[in-house]
Amino acid sequence: MILYYIIFLLMGIISYGMLESKKKNLIKVKRPLIDRDHWDFLLWKIGIVIGFCGVIGIIIELIKYILDY
Repeated sequence: MILYYIIFLLMGIISYGMLESKKKNLIKVKRPLIDRDHWDFLLWKIGIVIGFCGVIGIIIELIKYILDY
């Protein structure tokens, strides 16, 4: 079960890194946003939220593991 949370966490980290690199590129080029950019940002934000859920899941699993002992 904790493997799923680790995958979610990695997905969130990758999404955040891609989002930041895209923002830097847009600042360099100074071009207006197009519809595809808005969808990209939305998908990356969803990935970041899934990563955050993975962190919460890992914390809950660790608490359950500690309370069992």
